[in-house]
Amino acid sequence: MRILLALACLLASPFSRAAEPLPLTVLQVLDLSGPQRDTGNEFLTGARVYFDYINTRGGIQGRKISHVVADDQGLPANTLALTRQWVAQAKPVALFGYLGADNVDAVMSDRQLRTNGLAMVGPYSGLRRAEWPNLFAVRAGFDDEIRRILKMTTQLGMSRIGLEQLAQGQGAEAHAKFAEGFAARHSQHGVGAGAGGAGRFHWVT
Repeated sequence: MRILLALACLLASPFSRAAEPLPLTVLQVLDLSGPQRDTGNEFLTGARVYFDYINTRGGIQGRKISHVVADDQGLPANTLALTRQWVAQAKPVALFGYLGADNVDAVMSDRQLRTNGLAMVGPYSGLRRAEWPNLFAVRAGFDDEIRRILKMTTQLGMSRIGLEQLAQGQGAEAHAKFAEGFAARHSQHGVGAGAGGAGRFHWVT
């Protein structure tokens, strides 16, 4: 809900009114048929319900929301290609509800998209990129999440932690940061790994 409220506030701003004609187009590219399809479809359903609610009440200052959706199948290359395609075709005022750290990173790392000045609202990822000028995040960043988890493990006296690392670059980075932080709080640590369907499972002790 916080993600949708943040988007509604952005669309109601004077900047949006001056820059875009009716309707207000919002682009959402996410996984609807790949490994994160369950999360993606739930996210999409919630967004559609809320946008329909706004539109049945006249939209935002008289402007209806046009919700353009594309399925990237969880593949970052598809996320980038589809975003470029629909930004050119639909001229959205904002990118909304993107899913997956590597997928979000693919978009935020693209110089062509950054220069458009588009807002990125409520990405379902803890990734942060300072070079993206208009990021409206409603989830804690990866570093904040890791610090909080490590604090809880210390408070609970835990010395053996299981981590599931997804088969993606950001997953490896998050695992490395966690292992480093865990080692700093405990005199000894080790990592054991085993292969899984979508990634790897690690013990940090």
